[in-house]
Amino acid sequence: MSALTLEKYQQLRNQPEVKERLAILGQFEQQAILDRVAPKAPGPNKPIFIGGNAFIVLTTVRHKHKAINALVLGQLQDLNATIGDASYEERVPLIMDLYNCIAAILQDGDMSLVQGYITAHARDKVDTKVHTKADALGAPHSPAYDELVQRVETALGKDSIILARLCYIFTENSVWSKDEMNLLFSYRSKAPMDVAGEDALKSNNRADLIKLEQDLRIELARYALATFQSKIAVLPRHENLIPNAPQFFIDNQLLVASKIMQSFILSTVPYPFQDFNEPVLSLRAEQVKLPVLPIFNQMFAIFYMLFNEHHGIVVRVRPDEMTPIPGSQPKVRFTQKFAGIYYLLFKPNPSTGLFEVVTPTADDRNANFMVLDTWSKFLVGTTGTGLDAANLDEHHNALAGSNLLWLILQYTATHPDYAGAAVAKNIDYAAGYKAVCMPQLEGVAFHPIRKQFLGLHLQVNAPNETRPNLHDLWVLARKHGEQRALHDNCQAITGPFGRNLYERINRPVDFQVNRIFSAPLTWIDTNTHAVKAKHEAAPQAVFGPIVVHMGDTCFRFVEPEKAHEVLAINNDNKKKAAYKKIHPKNADFIKA
Repeated sequence: MSALTLEKYQQLRNQPEVKERLAILGQFEQQAILDRVAPKAPGPNKPIFIGGNAFIVLTTVRHKHKAINALVLGQLQDLNATIGDASYEERVPLIMDLYNCIAAILQDGDMSLVQGYITAHARDKVDTKVHTKADALGAPHSPAYDELVQRVETALGKDSIILARLCYIFTENSVWSKDEMNLLFSYRSKAPMDVAGEDALKSNNRADLIKLEQDLRIELARYALATFQSKIAVLPRHENLIPNAPQFFIDNQLLVASKIMQSFILSTVPYPFQDFNEPVLSLRAEQVKLPVLPIFNQMFAIFYMLFNEHHGIVVRVRPDEMTPIPGSQPKVRFTQKFAGIYYLLFKPNPSTGLFEVVTPTADDRNANFMVLDTWSKFLVGTTGTGLDAANLDEHHNALAGSNLLWLILQYTATHPDYAGAAVAKNIDYAAGYKAVCMPQLEGVAFHPIRKQFLGLHLQVNAPNETRPNLHDLWVLARKHGEQRALHDNCQAITGPFGRNLYERINRPVDFQVNRIFSAPLTWIDTNTHAVKAKHEAAPQAVFGPIVVHMGDTCFRFVEPEKAHEVLAINNDNKKKAAYKKIHPKNADFIKA
């Protein structure tokens, strides 16, 4: 491997076939990686590798087309990227913006052009089988489709196409494992983006491949964060920022907090630093950071964005019934049964400043929304009221009458601020929020409850701010979330506690978020009915608290000893057979 030099860097970026790729990556260390990527395709005796040129075409042509297709067809569930930063919600309003822009420029026949492209490329090699430029390009398609692509690129701009393309890459190449309730609990990358450089072509050894996945993750995070903060900056506000001072209005407090309260995930990709002078070395060291915002700031900003842009929010809830397992020691464990599933559509009400439940219209059914996929758990034999109710209708009515923003802020204030891999996670957030806020107005007191917070809304106030400042709002949200022990159950399934071994939360929870994404309401409706139908077809199924992870699914055991027995089996089919023998009533939930 030859050392990277500034001369080589200049030569590399002037090669026509990599200019677009360099524009996407846009950062010095990614260009350093590309300098080591073989410009030629691997030979026929090395079919497991993808060469540099093929990878460029795959990411800049095929993935661009797939992303544009998803936007044109309104299939935003194909652009819900996961990159290990615990910030997938940040990208939801950005992708929805692109969808709305495209919808405004579509012409008669554009949908047919996309469908024609899909048909023409139906037999193309999947990404993991692409080795040459011809593989990446696939079958020919209509020239009119390329004209559509050019029109979309002109309308959205280059940066937006980058964002959409990277979102597609990290949706298509991600695998989320789901439990029987369709709740996500474990993520892995399906297709590591490893490219053959000169070393790999000489050795024919996978260990010598150049790993680009982390570089692309960093690019997506940077583009998304820059765009997201730009959206915060242009939100309606009563007054401009007060320079270098605490802010009076909560929307300005949020803008400042989003600028100064950040962390990052360091890249694990090794970079050669030799042959660089000190300024370049410092620059490259800075650019291997994947930036992240606190989730509290993100979700508060997202609610502001969606409210001011008149976008609705879909909330889907999956309660399950918990029954104590006799003799479970040293702690009581519970089995779970499906207790129903429903969703509600909330839309902004400008007169109240709140998201309120509406009945979906025909237009809504074809529209895309941000989706809050949530869950709840209650003890068998209990009744409860409001969000604690065991009765599905009562829970439905309680959620419909809640201040949705307040519920979500309680969730985010008790959620870990950043992804587990982030640096400097234990920041004093009380001090951080206090620094951007003027003191609360004299004589103003707030007395929120779980469902409601009178005075908390998303309108732009003038001339007085009667809402809590950002610091007090965070303190109140955290206090109420901790009272519900939300900080102890951010996920329905926790772990791992060993190789592929997880456990279900063993306590009642009234309302908690599992995942945030975007999708058409028709997709949500179809998926919801499919989950419901599957459980109604197997009413005797009972799921234990011990979870064994397997691929994109799992097994749920009542007895830990049985889980360990199945874990010890090496063959997947034998694992399935063993599980069906132990829990025959759950057989319908195991994939063939």
